[in-house]
Amino acid sequence: MIRIYKEKTEEVVRILSEAMEDDPLNVFWFPDDANRIQNLKNMFEPEVKYCFANGIVYAASENMEGVALWITDKSSSRTTGMLMKYGGLSLLFKIPLKVLYEMKAYDKYTRAVHHKYTPFPHWHLHDIAVKKEHQGHGFAGKLLKPVLSELDRKGIPCYLETQNPHNVSLYEHYGFKLMEEADIPGNRGVKNRAMLRYP
Repeated sequence: MIRIYKEKTEEVVRILSEAMEDDPLNVFWFPDDANRIQNLKNMFEPEVKYCFANGIVYAASENMEGVALWITDKSSSRTTGMLMKYGGLSLLFKIPLKVLYEMKAYDKYTRAVHHKYTPFPHWHLHDIAVKKEHQGHGFAGKLLKPVLSELDRKGIPCYLETQNPHNVSLYEHYGFKLMEEADIPGNRGVKNRAMLRYP
């Protein structure tokens, strides 16, 4: 595992977009298979820029088989204004207004759930993705284990959200506990799963 920096923004955006192409929430927001990856690239770019500026981004190796984006207990809080700073305003011209409203409902809901379960210093696994051709070969573990070991050593909890039910058992394997599973308001039956790991 290596730390990477903002010069890799475009590649990280591409990895996230391609690896998460079939996640339930992304399919709901962008049902057209032909345009989904480009829409996801537009969506992820401000988030990735925010994470490079305010968090820590790791790659599985120099070959970039997968990436993990962490928001630490020292990071600046992610806000709508902060996303605007990193290019979020451009989404008004790239993503349908209906989808932006659905994203806003998702953001409001997940923020509330996040704060409900973590009223203390913690790290947030903002995103983790492994390229499709490398999935099932242990790269998620290579991205998670070193960070989780360091958080254990420092006594720091960590938190994540996932909308993909297949991810729950993976995260449970690494010590995360499912705290809440519920429909996301405004997103027609897509469920959010909040997971927390104590050191």
